[in-house]
Amino acid sequence: MENRRVYRYGKRFVAVFLMLVILAGVSSVAAFAEEGGRVRQYKVYTSLGDSCGSGFGLPEYNKAGKFVQYGRRIPGAYPDLVAKAVRARTLNQMCVPDFRTNELRFLLDNGNQGDWILQTQAWNMTLGGYNKEVLNDWRPAYQKAVKQADLITLDIGVNDTWFDLIAWVYSVKQDGLVNGYPQGTLEQELATYGPDVTIQRNVQAFLNAIFTRPGNLPTYAGTWLDMIIKYLTDFYNNYRAIVKQIYALNPDVTIVALSSYNPYKAWSVGNAGPIVGGGYTALNLIYQPMLNTMNQFKQSFETEYRGQYYYVDVTQTELFCDTHPFLSLYENTTMYGNSGFNPHPTPAGHQYEASKIIEALPARVY
Repeated sequence: MENRRVYRYGKRFVAVFLMLVILAGVSSVAAFAEEGGRVRQYKVYTSLGDSCGSGFGLPEYNKAGKFVQYGRRIPGAYPDLVAKAVRARTLNQMCVPDFRTNELRFLLDNGNQGDWILQTQAWNMTLGGYNKEVLNDWRPAYQKAVKQADLITLDIGVNDTWFDLIAWVYSVKQDGLVNGYPQGTLEQELATYGPDVTIQRNVQAFLNAIFTRPGNLPTYAGTWLDMIIKYLTDFYNNYRAIVKQIYALNPDVTIVALSSYNPYKAWSVGNAGPIVGGGYTALNLIYQPMLNTMNQFKQSFETEYRGQYYYVDVTQTELFCDTHPFLSLYENTTMYGNSGFNPHPTPAGHQYEASKIIEALPARVY
């Protein structure tokens, strides 16, 4: 009798739970439908940016098991949600992991030659995702997507804050040896040794190059100086060139530019521990002001392109790493929730970003 009672109550609980899940889903869809009725409609929507808008970390993206993907509409990612809200006939999903402003500028401007990082380090660091030759093949599709668009979201810049430094380290370590042998590609190293040992091997190769190849030190110093200059100037020069080129290709398009967010914003000693939390709390004294300046620069284009360019603050986007802080070394980056460093929007984060974009768009004219 007792077992039957537990079973009966269990069935009721499951039924109520499922009903709540369904109602939550219906409410979410209804909210976006309401927004879609209010906001101006756009037939062709092009999403430009990096992994933040690609759907990286969401279930449909992860199914492919490939780090770099482009051109795929990922259910639940903010471009998918915005496309539904504005009732776009076409969504050109052009957000790609690890893109800096350098890569996007290269794709939109045939006169741009890229930088040494794109030419020498991108293939390895993107696990065979792209290099200059691959992006050259993508150029026509990107430029066509911009020319066709009624609406563009522009979500780029956060990788400019760290990718160049890692590329410099990798450019040095490729000259070093580990136990007398050169390393494999990053993809091979991770597959063979996992992230922790790969990090150790990278440090060993880097130090080996520094201490056993003194003739290369002027080259290493030169690329280090270039890297510092890139930190100070590249984002600002490239972002302005990107916006200008978009309007050169499509003078009438509406751009919604997203702020860059801080992946360490929720980390503290309390939730990340004294080493990770304390270390990144200190790092934020440098990192957050840099992001603030970048975001202010993005916002400044609202004045120059009034009525066509809109800036949205999405700095409070919920990220996977908010609830699972992890040492943010490049080799630790993961597609899968709590298995490493995943500084990408959760499903709720994408919903939040979509709502901010929709809120910024002009109202529908009836």
